[in-house]
Amino acid sequence: MSLIRNAANRLKRRGNRCASVGSATEGVAGTGIAITDTTYQRIYQRVGTSKAVTVAGTYTGTPSGIQVRHCPAGTATSALGSTYPWSTLVSNPTSGTFSASYSVPQGDGWIVQVRDSVNSTIAASGTHMFGVGTFIALIGQSNMENMFTAYQGAYCGDKSAYTHHGSFQRIGNINDDFPYNTLIDMNNGLGDDYVAAGYTPGTQIGTHLTLLGNTLVASLGIPVVILPYAVSGSPIVSWQPGQAYLNSLLNNVDLIGGDFESAIWLQGENDAATGMSAATYQASLQSLFNTCKAHTGRASNAFHFGVVAVGPITSYPGVVDESVGPIRKAQLDFVAANTSNGAYLAGTDVDGDLASGGVHIDTISLLRQAKRYAESIKRWFIGATYNIEGPKIASASRSGATITVSVTQQGGSALLDGAGGSGAALQGFRVFDNGTPSTISSTAIVGNTVTLTLASTPSGVVTMDYAMANAPFGSTTSLGAVCYDNQTIPGDALGLPLQPKPLITVAQI
Repeated sequence: MSLIRNAANRLKRRGNRCASVGSATEGVAGTGIAITDTTYQRIYQRVGTSKAVTVAGTYTGTPSGIQVRHCPAGTATSALGSTYPWSTLVSNPTSGTFSASYSVPQGDGWIVQVRDSVNSTIAASGTHMFGVGTFIALIGQSNMENMFTAYQGAYCGDKSAYTHHGSFQRIGNINDDFPYNTLIDMNNGLGDDYVAAGYTPGTQIGTHLTLLGNTLVASLGIPVVILPYAVSGSPIVSWQPGQAYLNSLLNNVDLIGGDFESAIWLQGENDAATGMSAATYQASLQSLFNTCKAHTGRASNAFHFGVVAVGPITSYPGVVDESVGPIRKAQLDFVAANTSNGAYLAGTDVDGDLASGGVHIDTISLLRQAKRYAESIKRWFIGATYNIEGPKIASASRSGATITVSVTQQGGSALLDGAGGSGAALQGFRVFDNGTPSTISSTAIVGNTVTLTLASTPSGVVTMDYAMANAPFGSTTSLGAVCYDNQTIPGDALGLPLQPKPLITVAQI
């Protein structure tokens, strides 16, 4: 029995030694590995909260497997293994090359590393940092284009805020030692650090686009790429499938993966000048929207198309502000028809200050719009109950010469004029008695209603509209002429303006 037990123990020890050797040498190690680096300054449009990127490279030997991970730039391949764990990318590769998809979470400053699955010292790192974030197109005509071409001071660019118009570029191109959203005065002394960085007073270094990008990076915590493709003077026909300006946007989007998550559209002055009907404009806007969404391949809950109601006009060749009414109506009707399909009202431009008149809103208004657009996008991403569409006229009723306009709040809780008053000088309202304009002698804000007192009591069917042919700044630049709510956008004490309202019938009580 002792001989049998001894023989069995010898076999057990031999088996243990074999198992030990097997676990230490499981698989076969390669002899070398290299990774194909991403291009410099590359951002990927996220899908959900990550992006599947292709990781490729070469190897020597006959490795049993190749592992992969993402990690912050500068991380050694032997470091932070528990924080940024390795996973199998390819098993039993052949032909000396490897290529496979790997999911990288949203964020910035990433690199990808690969290593041999058996011998972890055989490893390679990418050197170019990249990010996974969101792409947002700004499209339309001049008032949108001026967001990124009108220089009036410059904001320092956050390192994760980019534009792409043929290539990725850091917004502002400012060194990182400047706090982002710091306004640089280009006409006065800028300080030794600024001059040492290679810039001189008067240099044009950034736009209101910088504020938009910085604000979104701070809000979302991910890289933000603005696609600035608005074109001054462009009619909506040039933004139709196969036409120049839409082609330019989509062709450049294809250079960076063929996908973008959001767009904001501000356009219509040119089409107002030609007398385009509301139906024609709405159909064209629908075509633009459908083409953009189809190009991305995104579902309705993953593609966001914000429309800004076009602003006032006081001086434009052949145009009075009344010509813009059909365009505003078409924009509102388009949003209403596509709310469940990814479209939303990204605010209105009717309180854009034209300053010296014309069609272009001034610098302060551009800055305000940048903040509003950023808040609009942020609210959509977080699923807020309301966007920045502003309060909305629900109905109107009349008793004698007094019309009471009932307003529905959408995120606010009270109405006031832009001067903080009770609305004694509001403009933008029009009242008709059997189609004939009635004179409004006074206005007032009372709670969530606006009271219009007419010069005389109407005798026929009474109708009214708001900001459809006389936008609040159409004939004045006083904030007291505009009706706002009391919700504020970060960085701006002014509320959101009352939405334009197409013609409605006023009920007699």
